[in-house]
Amino acid sequence: IVSNAGERTTRRLLWQFEQVRSATSAIFAWAKTDLNRPLHILLVKDENSMRALAPKYWEERRSVRPASVWVGGPDANYIGLRADVEVEDRGTLNPYMTAYWSYIDMVLGQSIGRDLPLWFRRGFTEVLSNTIVRDDHVLIGAPIPWELQTLRERPLLLLPRLLTITRSSPEANERDKREVFDAQCWAFVHFLMFGDEGARSPQLAAYASLVAAGGLRGARIPVDVEPG
Repeated sequence: IVSNAGERTTRRLLWQFEQVRSATSAIFAWAKTDLNRPLHILLVKDENSMRALAPKYWEERRSVRPASVWVGGPDANYIGLRADVEVEDRGTLNPYMTAYWSYIDMVLGQSIGRDLPLWFRRGFTEVLSNTIVRDDHVLIGAPIPWELQTLRERPLLLLPRLLTITRSSPEANERDKREVFDAQCWAFVHFLMFGDEGARSPQLAAYASLVAAGGLRGARIPVDVEPG
C-alpha cells in the first residue's frame, strides 16, 4: 500500500481488507482468497488526490466521482481508494463496493478456474461487495438500495431464463436489461445464502465445489419457491 492519508487511517483500511478476505475464506471453504498476483492499494486522503490519480472521472461535468477505482494488469492489480469516505456507524452501504466487487470477482475466478454461470458470478460478487467491517463484527449481505428499487419497479425475468443468460445475451450487455439482470442475480444468490436462516447455503457451497471440479452438468440447487 502507498498512502498520503496518514498511518492510522492506512492501517485501518488494510485491516478492513484483511477482515473481508478472512470472512470470505471462513464462510466459503472453496474460495482461494490469496490472490495469484500482487494487489497494490493507492490510498489517497481526499477528492483532490483521487482526481490527480484518476482524472478522467472529473473531465465530464456529470461523471461519477468514484470513491474507488480498480485497474488490472498482467503482473499486478491496482486499487485507488479515497480515505475520507467512511461507512457511517449505523450505515449499511459500503462506499468501497466497486473495489470489493473487483476483489471478490478475482477470488471467484482463481478459485474455480473455469467459466462460471453468469448468474452465480454476478450475484455472488454483488452480495459480498457490500461487506461492512465494524470494530467487533463483519456484516455480509446488507441490502443494496438501488437493487431493491430495481426489483420493485421493473419487469423481472423468470427464473429459468435468469439461469441461462450468458455473456453474449442481451440481458448482460444492454444497460437497462443488465440492471434488471444484476439486481435479480443479487437477490437470488442472497436468497440462497441467507433465506430461511441459511437453509440453502450448504447446497450453494456444494454447487460451487461441483463447478470447480468440472461437474457442472447435472448439478442442481433446490429452490422450492412458489411461482411468482
